[in-house]
Amino acid sequence: MTHSHPASGTGLKQLDILLDEGANPNQILIGHTGDTDNLEYISNILTQGAFIGMDRYGLTRECSTENRNNTVIELAKQGYSNRMFLSQDYCCTMDWFPEGVIEERFPKWSMSFVLEEVVPELKRKGVTEQQIQHMLFDNARCWFEGK
Repeated sequence: MTHSHPASGTGLKQLDILLDEGANPNQILIGHTGDTDNLEYISNILTQGAFIGMDRYGLTRECSTENRNNTVIELAKQGYSNRMFLSQDYCCTMDWFPEGVIEERFPKWSMSFVLEEVVPELKRKGVTEQQIQHMLFDNARCWFEGK
């Protein structure tokens, strides 16, 4: 599992290094891929067999929730629900900023945002229950098993 920055293309660079070193792409998860809605960039990762983390829901500095959702919806339509992880990379405690700053800047960033707001919105826009099951549960098992 990597910590990437899509704007600078690090996910593709990480994937290249891992594959060059002989890593099984089914055991690679390029984290923070959802910080972009650049489908060409994301497709380049997915077509090489890696999983992607659509994993910073609630943090909107890099990509809005609407753009994250539209990207997930499009990738699900393309058949990639079995390669995506949905989550929010939420930190229960963070001492980087004065108290209240995080809540002010990112009011939706929480442990429950994906389940309470994102998943219902994805379903309203055509993502199936099976695709949600993949993104929230099945993919983790497959990743750990290297499938």
